[in-house]
Amino acid sequence: MGHALVVDDDYDVRTVMALMIEQLGVVVRTASDGLSAIQEIVDSPPDIVVLDLAMPNLGGMSVLEHLHGDPQSRQIPVLVVTAYTVRDSDVAARFKNVVGILEKGAVGIDDLKKHIAPVFGLE
Repeated sequence: MGHALVVDDDYDVRTVMALMIEQLGVVVRTASDGLSAIQEIVDSPPDIVVLDLAMPNLGGMSVLEHLHGDPQSRQIPVLVVTAYTVRDSDVAARFKNVVGILEKGAVGIDDLKKHIAPVFGLE
């Protein structure tokens, strides 16, 4: 089974998100900021990244830019989970690997499954 990388600076959000994804049968690693996320991606590319946009050291948009600019990681699907108001069409048009945008605080396991299950061929 592959794995997901959950990136969020909020420990509680990161932990809850990881637990929900693990319930889908996916192995999860976590990172607390964009710099750590990029290092994790370089060291062992995940099958999907679940990414917050507002983080210290390096924000989520910069992580998306990095993924987009690197031929080794540009195809990794990214599920954005953010408190920001972001238009799906704007981000999806700019970053073709974004598979969805969810509102932080309102994310349930069914929301995650909808976007993550296809990556792993889960029902």
